[in-house]
Amino acid sequence: MGRPATTAGDTKSPRSLRTSEHEGSMFAAPQYLAVRAQRGIYSEVLKPTSLTEVQLATRGPSGRVSVAGRNEIPFLPVGNLRSTGDGGRVLAPPVPHTVANVKPKVVEPFEQSPAHPPRKVTVERRRRLYASLNIEELLVERGINYADPQFDSQRWLPLDPFDDTTYDDRCPEEWILLGYDEQKHFLPLEAKGLRRQVGGSGTWEDCHVYSYDGESNMFAVRWVKDNRESDESVKLLRMQLLFKVEDPVKFADRLVAAHQSRRWAESLIKYNYYIDNMPTDDIKALGDPQEKRIAGAARNMQKIRQAKKLPVKALLQEINLMFARTMNKIAFDKHMNQNREDRMYRDLELPPKALPPPPPEFGLVETPPHDFTRLFAAFCVSSLYVRSEVIHALREIRAECNAVLTRCIYNVKPTKAMKLEEFKQTQRAAISQ
Repeated sequence: MGRPATTAGDTKSPRSLRTSEHEGSMFAAPQYLAVRAQRGIYSEVLKPTSLTEVQLATRGPSGRVSVAGRNEIPFLPVGNLRSTGDGGRVLAPPVPHTVANVKPKVVEPFEQSPAHPPRKVTVERRRRLYASLNIEELLVERGINYADPQFDSQRWLPLDPFDDTTYDDRCPEEWILLGYDEQKHFLPLEAKGLRRQVGGSGTWEDCHVYSYDGESNMFAVRWVKDNRESDESVKLLRMQLLFKVEDPVKFADRLVAAHQSRRWAESLIKYNYYIDNMPTDDIKALGDPQEKRIAGAARNMQKIRQAKKLPVKALLQEINLMFARTMNKIAFDKHMNQNREDRMYRDLELPPKALPPPPPEFGLVETPPHDFTRLFAAFCVSSLYVRSEVIHALREIRAECNAVLTRCIYNVKPTKAMKLEEFKQTQRAAISQ
């Protein structure tokens, strides 16, 4: 029940009644004051036109007590967290996953450390970052456009042998193991695959990964369109498959490195083919002194010295051929650098030359830390200088050497001229003393 309700025509508020009683008095308040002094009273009665209900509402609650019997009280069973009872509402069963719930790989501790976000936050950020990147746009920025049918049409080497697996966070077998749940049931992995069209172009489309064949190094996938999976299974290489939880930037760099390595390999094959087919008739062969020096160096081995006859003619022919090829290579490199705009050299994209090894930081060979005193003591014990016989022999040798230094061995003061035989005899006598 609420407060007494008022209506526009049937009832008046107490303040309005008091105002009407003093209308004839000289102290009666003006009409506009009475209107401004009225206050609104809210009521639970929703029918202001019914006078009976309004009057009953102003009387207050009824004095009669309504008592319900024991049999009239409904019995409600006690519920708990595991059971909601007969009349309770239960949650709908969880929707089973149709694909594997795989999380991005992060290198973060499971226990949160100060000044670092939790592991779950890092995983979620990484997942959203990967989902926001478009692999086609990343490849176009790096000069790889599979939508163009003419892209890589001039390449004649396959791309798979040039794949750098160091870009991969997981090996192919580990990717497939991520599809198994706790009950050992396999669920396909979400990914994007390169789908080739009839005209030669390619697009990156959604697919589900089911298995991996180690012999052919290919994944079995099924294309997905409008959340519907096709029944046909196709084979894709690892470089044609981008997993949903894989870093698209790293995958794009991986494709760029493979394409660059293939271009270098094709250019090197052409480069060596040009040099091998250059004429060698006008190149002077090695001279006889050079061939003899090479043959002597080749025989200067203990096992080869024991051989009575060593055929070096075939070896010298091979060395002469390598020498002529080296001369052609020097001439070809010089001509290529001077005529870089020539059509034959324009398509050659050779890999950068290897940098020379850096000079050593120290002039001496650096040895690992060791106990020099202990090693020197062990060396002294293992040597012959600790035996008395060796020390006595060395002392006698040194005394004899010092005695030889003090006397004159040869007769350097002849008294007369003599023949050669007489001079030799005199020197032998001086030495034997």
